[in-house]
Amino acid sequence: MTPKDHANKNAEVAVIIHLYYESCWKEMRYYLSNIDEPFDLYISLGVNISSTIEEVIVSDFPKVRFYRFPNVGRDILPFLNIYRQVDLQRYDAICKIHSKKSTHRIDGSLWRHYLFGQLLGNKNISFRVKEMIALNNVGLVSPRFHKLCSKNNINDNEKLLSDLISKHGESYDGVEFDFVGGSMFWFSPSIFIPINDIDVADFEPEEGQLDGTLSHAIERYFGYLATKVSRKRIIEI
Repeated sequence: MTPKDHANKNAEVAVIIHLYYESCWKEMRYYLSNIDEPFDLYISLGVNISSTIEEVIVSDFPKVRFYRFPNVGRDILPFLNIYRQVDLQRYDAICKIHSKKSTHRIDGSLWRHYLFGQLLGNKNISFRVKEMIALNNVGLVSPRFHKLCSKNNINDNEKLLSDLISKHGESYDGVEFDFVGGSMFWFSPSIFIPINDIDVADFEPEEGQLDGTLSHAIERYFGYLATKVSRKRIIEI
């Protein structure tokens, strides 16, 4: 079945979700209800998620498109796979969220609530985001306080990030750019076209790593693609 079979012809926006923790769906469903216009929904599921949750989701979103991927690459690799498979260029704006729990932090659930609220917390946000992207040369729309500078937040990801940036004839040394911490944001669909060059075989096995993986590097690389390659702005909503 082609992506167009699932597309709402009137949809100007879409949401891409990685649902690793099934228990987060009710909260996600609540925030999705704030999108006050037609939208398309793409959901990647972990291989261990029960088929029951698919039935629950379909009852609310009959045209949802599901994907199942192995537990590799956190929310990043599933997002890349969907980005490669779906004709996303037809949308004006897309929201990327995932079932973030950050169990290594005592405020992990509060952090997720905050990010969802910033990106999908009221019925005006999707309209505001479309306007920002169309009129203000914006590539990424970040939750407030989550637009970060690479200079102070490279952490253990410099080598992997440098390898990604080298694809554009540059190195990380001396290149400063903003990115969105937490890997949840609205974006202009065209800015991530270069991620099609990433080899999915390069993602490490999942071992609960807190930093220094290809997924962490790509979280930062998203910002590089938006600001340095696409020459767009990142703004906080």
